[in-house]
Amino acid sequence: MRPLIKVGLDYILDNKNKQRRFTYNDIKYEPGKWADASKYLPADYDLVFIKYPNQIKTKSAWCIGRKWDGLNIHPDQNVLYWKKNVEF
Repeated sequence: MRPLIKVGLDYILDNKNKQRRFTYNDIKYEPGKWADASKYLPADYDLVFIKYPNQIKTKSAWCIGRKWDGLNIHPDQNVLYWKKNVEF
């Protein structure tokens, strides 16, 4: 299994084989600008919307290190997708 790539923390190689930090522009988004939470994590404390399995409504959350946090966020639930909250 491939490790999660975190925005602003992990490094990738650019076209000239130089290391640079991973940014939001490097994410391969699903339709609707949703990012796959099994592949990518947002930068620390960036407010995002998240989707759980079998859940219609989204919730607001943020990521600290490699863990999700937020009001009414249960650490045992599996986050499927996240989307950056651009309102703030």
